[in-house]
Amino acid sequence: MGGRRAWLAAVAGAVALAAAPAAPAADARAGAWGGPLPLWLWPVEHHHGPPAAARLGPEAAAAIARERTGGRVLRVRPRRPGAEAYRVRVLLPGGRVRTVVVDGRTGEVIE
Repeated sequence: MGGRRAWLAAVAGAVALAAAPAAPAADARAGAWGGPLPLWLWPVEHHHGPPAAARLGPEAAAAIARERTGGRVLRVRPRRPGAEAYRVRVLLPGGRVRTVVVDGRTGEVIE
């Protein structure tokens, strides 16, 4: 019975702490007592570097190749795994098949 009572007291204490309004600190790194917080209690600031450049998807690469050649797109694949370019196979109006490489960052036709 003593274990259940201790568990209920712990839950009640946690609920009381969660319901208590937090006093805003003047500095995020200052503790409630006014002293500095240890480093492991500082708020986490997420910095993942500069934003990635906009990258074209396979649909956009297909549209660029279709517009450039006037043919029908048969298949779109990455040039190689993790590459920033797409290989687009296009059926030309004359019946020939041509492979066009489209840069995934700029939309420029490379080959």
